[in-house]
Amino acid sequence: MQDRNGSFPTTSLSRQALAPIYADLAAGRISRAEALDRIVALRRAPAAIRTPLVVASPMWSASSRGALVSRRWTERRVLLLDIGSSTALTTLLPAGQVETLELPSAGDPPARYAALAAECLQRVQAMLASRPSGDVLFQVVVSEGDTEALQAGVAGLLRTATRENPRFKGQVVFVRGDATAAAIAQQLEQAQAHGDEAVMRFERGTQPMGLRWRPAPASISVAPFPYREHGSYLITGGLGGLGRLFARDILSNTQHARVILTGRQASSGDSEPRLAALQAIGGQRVSYVSLDLDDAAQVQRLIDTQTRDGHRLHGILHAAGMTADSFILKKSADELANVLAPKVRGTWLLDRATRDLDLDFFALFSSVASVFGNVGQADYAAANGFLDEFATWRQKQVALGNRRGRTVSIAWPLWAEGGMRLPEAHDPAIAALTGDPLSTEDGLHAFRIALASPSPRCMVLAGDGAAAGLTDGTATAARSADGTRQDAEGDPAQWLDKARDVLRRVFASVLKIEATRLGWDTPLDRFGIDSIVAMRLTAEIEKEFGPQSKTLLFEYRSIDDLAHYLVASYPARLQALVSAGRQTRSRAAAPIVPARPVRTAAPVAAPAAVGAAPSRFEPIAIVGLSGRYPGARDLETFWANLRDGVDCVVEVPADRWDWREYYSEGRTATGRHYSRWGGFIEGVDEFDPQFFNIAPREARQIDPQERLFLQHAWMAIEDAGYTRAALSAGGDV
Repeated sequence: MQDRNGSFPTTSLSRQALAPIYADLAAGRISRAEALDRIVALRRAPAAIRTPLVVASPMWSASSRGALVSRRWTERRVLLLDIGSSTALTTLLPAGQVETLELPSAGDPPARYAALAAECLQRVQAMLASRPSGDVLFQVVVSEGDTEALQAGVAGLLRTATRENPRFKGQVVFVRGDATAAAIAQQLEQAQAHGDEAVMRFERGTQPMGLRWRPAPASISVAPFPYREHGSYLITGGLGGLGRLFARDILSNTQHARVILTGRQASSGDSEPRLAALQAIGGQRVSYVSLDLDDAAQVQRLIDTQTRDGHRLHGILHAAGMTADSFILKKSADELANVLAPKVRGTWLLDRATRDLDLDFFALFSSVASVFGNVGQADYAAANGFLDEFATWRQKQVALGNRRGRTVSIAWPLWAEGGMRLPEAHDPAIAALTGDPLSTEDGLHAFRIALASPSPRCMVLAGDGAAAGLTDGTATAARSADGTRQDAEGDPAQWLDKARDVLRRVFASVLKIEATRLGWDTPLDRFGIDSIVAMRLTAEIEKEFGPQSKTLLFEYRSIDDLAHYLVASYPARLQALVSAGRQTRSRAAAPIVPARPVRTAAPVAAPAAVGAAPSRFEPIAIVGLSGRYPGARDLETFWANLRDGVDCVVEVPADRWDWREYYSEGRTATGRHYSRWGGFIEGVDEFDPQFFNIAPREARQIDPQERLFLQHAWMAIEDAGYTRAALSAGGDV
C-alpha cells in the first residue's frame, strides 16, 4: 500500500495498533487513502505516557492489623464447615452463635462452594437486616485440606458486605483439619481481635497471619509474546470485551495461531460484527462455538473436538462471567447461582476436561472485586474468589505432576476498552484503591508479567494511586468505621434538631429541591430515590458521620427515622455539631457590606423559615402545553386514553424491529431481550429540518428524542398563543 508520494510507509507501530485500520480497510469501511491518513496520524502522535503499572501477588505475613486484647460485638456468628462439633465450641465461645454446615459430597467442589456461598449470603442478609447498632462479626472456619481450601473464596462476599455496611466484619479462618475444639476456639478468639482481616491462618497454631500484596520482583523475565506461532488457544467469553482484546492480540501478532472463542449464545445479532472484525484479522484461524459452561458433556465434547487429529490445545483464557448487581439485602439465591455458574462450575469442568493435556497455561480472569469487595457485587466477588483459590489448588496439582501448564488467576481492575463495568451504584473508594482504568496496552503487558510470575494469584493496578491498593482495602474501610456508640453529655432534643438540619441540607443539595419542601415524616420513596441517588446521599451523610451502610436510605422510612438513628448512634458527633453552632452564633457579626442594587423582573417572595411546614397548594399557571406519548400523538388523545383506561403497551411494531430475531426466554442471555412488549411513540421519524433551519444531513445525526423535543417546544409556544414577532420583541433575557 503506497502513500501519496508513491513510497511504502515504514513504521514501527505494533501489529495491534495497525490491526483495526487494516480490518476497516478489508471490510470496505474506509478507503486506502483514509487508511494511510490514520497510519500517518498514529506515527505522528506523541508517545503515550505510560501510567504506573503494578502487578502484585499475595503472601502470608504476621498480622498486626486491628490487634486488640478484646473486642465487643453486638452479634457474633461462627460457621464451621464439616469441622468439629458446634456443641463443644458453643461451650467454649459463649458469646457466639456457632453452627456446623454439612456441605454436599466432597467429590463435587463446585456444588460445595455454591452451597456455602448461598448459606453465607443468607446469614449475612439476616445480620444486616437487623440494623446492627454496633459491630457484628461473622467467622467462616475452613479446613486447610486439599479442595476444602477452595471455600476461602467466599471472603470476597464478606468483603463486599463490609463495603455495604462498615459495621459488618467477616472473616475466613483457616484451621487444621485435625484441630481440637479447644484449639479452634483459641484461634477464633485471636482472629476476632483482628476483625479487620478478611482471611486468616495461624502459623505453628498460634501466630496469626494475614494476606499482604507485594509487587512482582523486577527480576522477572517477561516474554515479549507468550503465544506460539502455530498454537491453539481457547478463550471463553470470547466475544466479550476482554475476550476480543486478547483474541485480537493473538491473531494480530501471529500468522498461523488458532483462536477458539466460546459464548453462551449462538453467534447472531450484536455478536456477528464482533466476530467479523476478528475474522477480518485472522480469517479462518478464528472460530466461535456456543458453549454452556455448566454442562459437563458440552465442555468435554468441545475439548475433544479441538484436540482430535493430532491437534493440540496450548492455552486457556477463561474470561467468561456475568454480573447481576444489587445490594446484598436485595440479592436473591437465583442471582447468586447464575453469577457463580460460569466461574465456579465452568472452571472446574474446563480443568476436568483438560487434566491430561499438555497445556502451556491456564489463565483465569478474576476481578479486584474478590480482593476488595465491591458494593452491589457480592455474588461476583464470590465467583472470582473461587477462581483465585482454584488457581492455587491447580498449581499444587501441577507441582504433584497431576496437571501441566502454568496456572494463574488475575484480578483485573476496570479496563478502558473492555471487561465488566462498575455497578451504577458503585463505591468511589474502589476506584481510589484500584487506580485508573487499564489501557489495552498496559493490560496485555500485565498479562505477560502475570504469566511470568511464580505466584498462582496476581492483581493488576494502574495509575498514580495504584500502590494504595496493595494494602487490604476492606480493612482500610473497616478501620475508619467505629461501630461503638460514643456516649456524650448534652440535650438529646438538640441532637435531634441538629440531625434533622444536617439531613435536610443533604437531601436538598442532592435532590435539588428546596429544604422547606422536605417534610420530616414524608416517606423517602416519595422522592424517587434509586440506588444511584441513595449512594450520593449516603456519601454526603458519611462526610459528617463517617462510613455508613450503603443501604441506609432503604432501611429507614423518613428523614425523621434517619435523624433518630443518627442520635442513637452518633451522640458525641451531634453534640460537637451543636457546640460548634453555638460558638458560631456567639461570635461578633462581621460588618455587612451593602449589596449593589439588582434589577429583577418581578418581586421575589421572602423564603419561608426552615422549620415551616410546606405549603399544601402552590399556584401554577399553564400558558402552553404540548406532548406526545405512546398511543397518543397529542394531549387530547392522551387524556382520552387516561379517561378510558386504554392500555398503550403493545407488541414491538414491525416498523421498529423484528422482535423475533432478538427475543429470548432467558433473562440473562447476552445480546437478546426477554420482552416483546413496550410503549412506542408514533412519528419519531417525522421531522422537518428546514423549518428549524437545520441541514438534512445534520438532522439525521440528531437523536430522535431531541427532534421530538424541538417540535413540541415549538408547539407549546404556539399553544400559548405567542407569535414570532411577540417573542422577538420580548427584550433582554
